[in-house]
Amino acid sequence: MTVAVALCLLGAAVLLVAAGRDWVRIVPDDMNFKAEEFAEAVEADLVRALGLAALGGVLGIAASRRWGRVAVGVVLVLVGGCAGALAAFAGANPVPAGTFTGGPPAGSPTAWPWVAVAGGVLVAAAGLLVAFRGPRWSALSRRYDGAAAPASQGAEVTEAGLWDSLSRGDDPTR
Repeated sequence: MTVAVALCLLGAAVLLVAAGRDWVRIVPDDMNFKAEEFAEAVEADLVRALGLAALGGVLGIAASRRWGRVAVGVVLVLVGGCAGALAAFAGANPVPAGTFTGGPPAGSPTAWPWVAVAGGVLVAAAGLLVAFRGPRWSALSRRYDGAAAPASQGAEVTEAGLWDSLSRGDDPTR
């Protein structure tokens, strides 16, 4: 469980850091530059949102049980896969179509989309680990539950009996 949580945290952190960096460096020459169209980094915003979803998946790993944990693992695989695919698409096609008129831009992609791909792979790997191994892990709520008190079969509850059960460490309110 520790490995899955660490992978998910690391992958989410990488996605969030990479989404906040510049993915393309553009050197405008004599072209008509449409700044308002290029400023919309849709892929980076989606990767940022998926990084936040992966961060929420860390809580899902710890708080869920059995089949819920399998569902969290499947969601993490989808989140990591989508983030990696979006970042790979942005890395392969750094400048959206229609951004420039008058020819291709003079610019170069940075390594940040590929760093985001690595973050997506880490989140997907954590999801696979959770989906396949997670149902066997202990859950938080089970670990801290006390033993169930035996039900009294019609016996009369007295004040002295309640105090005695407290002395034994039993919870008489159950």
